[in-house]
Amino acid sequence: GTVLYCSSAMDNADLEKLRVSPGKLVPSYKASITEYRVTVDSSVEELKMTVLTADSGASYVVKGTEGGGKLVRLKEGQELNVEIVVTAEDGTSSKSFSISFKRLSASDAILANLQVTPGALEPPFHPSVTEYHCYLQCKVDKLLLQAKPQDQAMKVVLPECAIASSQQDDSSVAHGCSRNAMFGTARHTP
Repeated sequence: GTVLYCSSAMDNADLEKLRVSPGKLVPSYKASITEYRVTVDSSVEELKMTVLTADSGASYVVKGTEGGGKLVRLKEGQELNVEIVVTAEDGTSSKSFSISFKRLSASDAILANLQVTPGALEPPFHPSVTEYHCYLQCKVDKLLLQAKPQDQAMKVVLPECAIASSQQDDSSVAHGCSRNAMFGTARHTP
């Protein structure tokens, strides 16, 4: 005889859609990824989650929000972990998705980016690094330093850059020189 196999979506505990507004999930939503981060400016007090199951017979529960709803309220500087547990139509299969929300604080004083033109930062930019060097060609006497704060409400004051020259006494480089720009970042909490 013939045996027929039927595929059923009754054990599907995936989400078709997971979004937040304002803000964005990092990484972008994929059913195979279960852990996400969302970081918003200090001016954002609440976010709305959009959740849609891949199977219309599946259900979900939100844990970590007020009343288990899809509205996430955050205080300035607060971090909150939210879990969405999807239960498939069969009632036994389930899958959890977690979102770590963070509302920045204007008093955090952390940079999102730091660039110098011409040249490159040494070491490469990282929010926890506070001292940098930039090696420049001898003819460079000005450089452009650009800093972007993590939070739009944060004020950035760029430091003066000290540019020092040094002559090279290497016979393979005739009359060569190099310049070293030194600067640091400082965190100031008002």
